[in-house]
Amino acid sequence: MKNFFGVLKYVQGYWRYAWLNIFFNILSVLFNLVSLFSVISLVNILFTTKDADFRAFVDKGEPVTGMSLSQLLDWINYKISVYVLSFPDLDTGRLRALLWICGGAAVMIFFKSLFRYLAMYFLAVIRNGVVRDLRNKMYRKALSLPLSWFSNERKGDIMSRMTADAQEVEWSIMSSLEMIFREPV
Repeated sequence: MKNFFGVLKYVQGYWRYAWLNIFFNILSVLFNLVSLFSVISLVNILFTTKDADFRAFVDKGEPVTGMSLSQLLDWINYKISVYVLSFPDLDTGRLRALLWICGGAAVMIFFKSLFRYLAMYFLAVIRNGVVRDLRNKMYRKALSLPLSWFSNERKGDIMSRMTADAQEVEWSIMSSLEMIFREPV
């Protein structure tokens, strides 16, 4: 954990981008859930073939919407059943409901992907800025070292530390920020 906070100290100048990353990750997760609900509704319509099944949802009355999954699914099924039964022919109503749900699912998946892209975009700004700052700091340090230090050290070792180790820090920052901000949501 100590190493993790040591890596996070390099992110200090980029908190605005970190908050944007968090915001777009939350939106991405929300649209992912909504697109999942639309797929569940799509499957319900595909396998509900009788008029009585749709009428059963309507006869219960409009359910109370709450924060539970079952209440939300009951409300969605009620609204779809009302829409399907509003047409004189059951097949026409099912087809139109399927078209609406497929279109809605496509829109939700588009927004989910867009927000995921924006979250990764702002994470790339953080990653590139931190790596740039780290490399500038290493460069200034290398310029301030005495010439005798360079004659005592192996050149490949110095180059390896300045390139590969900086890249490891880059990947650790990216995975750490993803782990902290996206996974809990």
